[in-house]
Amino acid sequence: MQEMKGKKRTLIACVDDAMGMMFNRRRLSQDKRVLEDIGQMCDGAKLWTAPYSEKLFKEYKVHIQISEEFLNLCGESDFCFLEDRKIGVYEERMSKIILYCWNRKYPSDIQLNLDWDKWKLEGQTEFPGNSHEKITKQLYIRREDR
Repeated sequence: MQEMKGKKRTLIACVDDAMGMMFNRRRLSQDKRVLEDIGQMCDGAKLWTAPYSEKLFKEYKVHIQISEEFLNLCGESDFCFLEDRKIGVYEERMSKIILYCWNRKYPSDIQLNLDWDKWKLEGQTEFPGNSHEKITKQLYIRREDR
């Protein structure tokens, strides 16, 4: 694993009200407006993700990097898109988290398992999604990075 000093990696996930990322083995992250927003936010930076998520970004201008080991390979100033697995020990590598919240609860199979005591909500915005009337985008900053 790379040295943690100076980490500036950003985790991106789409979640329901219970931090669920998948329900009935299906993704929450198919909203076109969310994917467009992720593409604009990355703005040429690398977006690392698992092979499962690759097809989501084919239509968008994203410098996507695909690997089963994406959480380990994500470098400084890169983004990680997570949807089909728990983050586990890789939480320590992140300095920011961007959540796209669906503002409803689904019967989820996989939840975003973070130690929320380490994170502070820095800001949020709302916008109409393609699949949901309202999507809330939240930015969390690691408490010790502030």
